[in-house]
Amino acid sequence: MNCPTVPDDPPPRLTSPLRTSLGLGGRPILLHHGRLTDGRGIMETFRALDFLHPDVALVLLGDGDLVPAIRAASEGSAGRLFHRGAVSLDELPRWVAGADVGVIAFQAIERNNVLATPNKLFECLAVGVPVVVSDFPEMRRVVDEFGVGATCEPARPESIATAIRGVLEQNREAWFDACRTASTTRFSWQRQSQILVDAYDALTERER
Repeated sequence: MNCPTVPDDPPPRLTSPLRTSLGLGGRPILLHHGRLTDGRGIMETFRALDFLHPDVALVLLGDGDLVPAIRAASEGSAGRLFHRGAVSLDELPRWVAGADVGVIAFQAIERNNVLATPNKLFECLAVGVPVVVSDFPEMRRVVDEFGVGATCEPARPESIATAIRGVLEQNREAWFDACRTASTTRFSWQRQSQILVDAYDALTERER
């Protein structure tokens, strides 16, 4: 699996540039990072804000076709929707660590979305951020097995909001510990690369 290298010491939450650069202080932050395109539930997640406490903010970190619509929506969002362009992979963990919930509300527009385990899922877990994901088989498997978040019906903003609310209402430290355990025991490049090396070793032995 295409998981990131998991840092021994994850970046701190409150001093993350996700918070400091956008002036968000200690507000609850939802994060979607990656390409900002149709089919990823971005506007559905934005509409979910209507069902959440006014202090909850949504940050969209990335570039893509939806940026003009996002900028227009942010102007009427009463300071709840924020956009920042993509950051380098080296810097990404520091930004993601500032979120309270990573939202991956992929829509069922194609088979790839339904069966995906996107990089952003593992990037959140690596820095201790719980996730709300579409109730699709592979993402559900990760969330249920390791207790690292909640699932939602991604076409329904109310369902996305209910899942987010459930995560925000539970203990942040417990979520952090569960996410880090999932990363260090399975969803890291340190672990996944060994699977690849073992496969190469097996093929090499077979050819001898």
